[in-house]
Amino acid sequence: MKKLIPVLVLLMITPLLNAQLINKLRKKAEDAVSKPADKNSNPGTSQEKTNEPSPATTDMNATANPSAVNTENQSSGDESDFIPGSTVLYFDNFEKDKIGDSPSGWLTTSSAEVVTPEGLKGKWLKMAAVSATHITRNKKQSWSSSFTVEFDILIVKKDYDPRIDFSLLNTGGSLVTDEMILRNAKQIAYVSTILGDEGRKTRVSLAGNNNIYKSLVDRMSDQLGYSNTIPVHVSMCVQGKRFRCWWDEKKILDMEMIDQQYIPNQLGFYFGSVGGSEFFVTNIRIAKDIPATKPANPPANTSTVTTAPEAPSNTNTKPATAAEAVTKVDLQSKILTVSLPFAQIMKTGEYSYTFMATKEEGNYKENYFKIKLETGNTSLRAETFNFKEINQKNPLYGTKKYPEIKSTEAVLYYGAAKKPYIYQFSPIIANGTMASYVTASLERRLPPVSASSKLVIEKIEDGKASGYFTMGIMIQGLKPVTKGDAMTETFTDGFSGEIKCKFTNVPVY
Repeated sequence: MKKLIPVLVLLMITPLLNAQLINKLRKKAEDAVSKPADKNSNPGTSQEKTNEPSPATTDMNATANPSAVNTENQSSGDESDFIPGSTVLYFDNFEKDKIGDSPSGWLTTSSAEVVTPEGLKGKWLKMAAVSATHITRNKKQSWSSSFTVEFDILIVKKDYDPRIDFSLLNTGGSLVTDEMILRNAKQIAYVSTILGDEGRKTRVSLAGNNNIYKSLVDRMSDQLGYSNTIPVHVSMCVQGKRFRCWWDEKKILDMEMIDQQYIPNQLGFYFGSVGGSEFFVTNIRIAKDIPATKPANPPANTSTVTTAPEAPSNTNTKPATAAEAVTKVDLQSKILTVSLPFAQIMKTGEYSYTFMATKEEGNYKENYFKIKLETGNTSLRAETFNFKEINQKNPLYGTKKYPEIKSTEAVLYYGAAKKPYIYQFSPIIANGTMASYVTASLERRLPPVSASSKLVIEKIEDGKASGYFTMGIMIQGLKPVTKGDAMTETFTDGFSGEIKCKFTNVPVY
């Protein structure tokens, strides 16, 4: 009987121990399920960025957060170190676009249509996915040298493995809304993906320096999962030369490769000649003011990229910086006095820059001017730029480079009507129609150039230029005047005195 007592006690205790073990396992399972929610409530994660008070972020919560639900794309045990910028520069969720329409302001070589995919909330842009380029309608001419880019993309495989490239590009001498950037923009960070075997065998490549055919990174077997029904959240971060990219919460690229001469200021999506899939994008968010992070470790070779841990930070706290100097461009003449608040000087070649200023951000069609400059230096500095006609008077012209105003263009309205308008600046300061300076034999006898016609950069501090220029005004849209005899020519342009400009704190990119 004494021998049976321990056995009976053991039989009575065993169920209790089993119950405790089951409770522990159940608690661990519940904790594992609740972790994504806890993680997304933590400052600096992708969930917080959808809740920040921004006029354009009202629909961010309407779409399922792919970072929270698509866990198959995450590295085991990893937590995303992506921290979104706190100051929104551009946001697009197509809320104000009509279903079935192409979104106004987007640049595309093919077609793009606003739709509502089955099973998803909100509006999405369905992009033509064969031999097509699509560029956003962002109007910010500069995002600064540190910024983040995010978007949700739904990838639906039909016949062939999905292929999509996306790029951070520099618009050069063109405004970000100019259709010319569809063919002449500089590719600064070009990410190419081929999602093979449902993303389990993905080819990922990264190119830069405006050469998409020479990859800096080219990996053949990445695991970038996707689903025909669950969107992927793509994030990118630029900090000076450093570029990073995340696929959901998985960091896939991290290296110093951004060309500091051409800072990105636009986002584009690219598709080659192989179709077979559909692509839908929404919630495009670009923001600046991101906390400083530890630099990237240099890659051991071009086939692998190492990552660096992030410094602890709180995205709710904006970095303490000095008050930003206000950019001002003031024009004054007898026919026009106006301020153009949106201005920048952008590097457009090894020795060339373009000074652009507009009254309305991103509007290159009206109330703007553009002055193309060429310097003998690889970087812009304080110096005087003359027109070619003045530089040619120097006996050494042609043997050395002089700072020069290569060309000008403008559409500046100065009356109640839109004609006539200022269409060009000139080294000639004069008054009268062009016809008054043309003989009956159509010989042009123009007034002499003025030595006061020049552009002067007085100083460049903290990457911002200040100075002035004085030039002649040329106007277009005058009453037609025909000159000539056997051969005739009709003139609708002319001169209208001089224009003076004082500019301060114009960013140089």
